[in-house]
Amino acid sequence: MKNKKILFGIAFLIIILIVAIIVINSLNYKNKTITASNYETVIKEAKDSSLTDEEKTQFASGMLKYAFNPSSIYGKKVKDVIKEGKSLTETAEGKKDIDKSTDVRTMEEFVQKFKDNGCDIDLNKKPLFAMIDAIDGVIFDIDNNVVKIYKYSNEENYNNAKNNYSFMEAFEKNGLFVLETNNEKAKQIFREIN
Repeated sequence: MKNKKILFGIAFLIIILIVAIIVINSLNYKNKTITASNYETVIKEAKDSSLTDEEKTQFASGMLKYAFNPSSIYGKKVKDVIKEGKSLTETAEGKKDIDKSTDVRTMEEFVQKFKDNGCDIDLNKKPLFAMIDAIDGVIFDIDNNVVKIYKYSNEENYNNAKNNYSFMEAFEKNGLFVLETNNEKAKQIFREIN
């Protein structure tokens, strides 16, 4: 009889412990499991949850991963979606850093802007752009002033060239494009290109 009471007491304590763990887990928003029935509710609750702003952003990014196939998210915990979103946001941040060092604009776009402002330019006339480690260049005149535009492959190459050739300090820069001239009209046009 005494053994039955002890076993009953232990079983009762185990049940209380299990219930407590379930309650604690349910109180922790990150441990909420996303199901087909609570999918929209979980998304709405994220706004009012105890997640930090960064975690909310990561959660949103993680949810976007499943936007076109929400069935693949069911059964995941919010913390797992946050973790996946974190890797997505970190990748996005990395891409921003890469974007700072690249420039998808072309020399033709820069030349066209000058042509739109009445300049006569032949794309085949090139300065000695390789002499300052650029990958492309064009040379033309505005009001009897020589204008040269150079393009660099990336920010690192531009910075290396600038360190090697001190005269480049006077050049205007727009992304990975550099302008060499004393002509104020050319400088103004160059600055307006975006």
